[in-house]
Amino acid sequence: MLVYDKSRAEVVDAETGLVVEDRLIDPGPEWRSYRPESRRCHIMHRREPEELRFFRGLVPRYVYEDAGHIMRKLRLGGRAGALAALMYSAKRYGVPLPAEVFYFIDYEKRSVYRVYRRIVEELGPPGRMEDAAVAQVAGLAVRLGKPHLAPLVVKLYRRLRERNQGYRSTTLAAVALVKAGLPAREVSKYLGVAPSTLSKALKRVEA
Repeated sequence: MLVYDKSRAEVVDAETGLVVEDRLIDPGPEWRSYRPESRRCHIMHRREPEELRFFRGLVPRYVYEDAGHIMRKLRLGGRAGALAALMYSAKRYGVPLPAEVFYFIDYEKRSVYRVYRRIVEELGPPGRMEDAAVAQVAGLAVRLGKPHLAPLVVKLYRRLRERNQGYRSTTLAAVALVKAGLPAREVSKYLGVAPSTLSKALKRVEA
């Protein structure tokens, strides 16, 4: 069944979550707004899925943003699309979903799992990003000639990941390596983190 989403000017397949048609006539005002939250170009640039906003604050920020990226990439719409994207993102980050999200998943189980299967077909099984990041951090300590520091680096990285969800994994990995005793210049070079970014993160992140 096709549903017209007036707020986003899109036609969405209610069962698969696929956006069938978008960029229809915009029912919004014709005047120009200079407030960032009201400007059309700002909204179109971010394209934050409307259905996903309901779950903001229920999952870590990086899971929420990753789910939004999945919805935009695969042109998913509807609540089933948002829930399926959250499930996929949470699985690859190893983050358990809260009871509130599971309530909606159970309520729309048939549609959600249909969309989830489509995500898996398009993107492949959700590999654990966290495990990959930890392996990369430990491997970098070895490549920099400090294999004995690898366990400490992994411990620091996991603690930083739990307490600083707004930072990129690469930045937190760099912070963990420097705090473990590795030279900041080499860490910046190997991980591609700008020295200024690393310097600010070392001052601001909660260890």
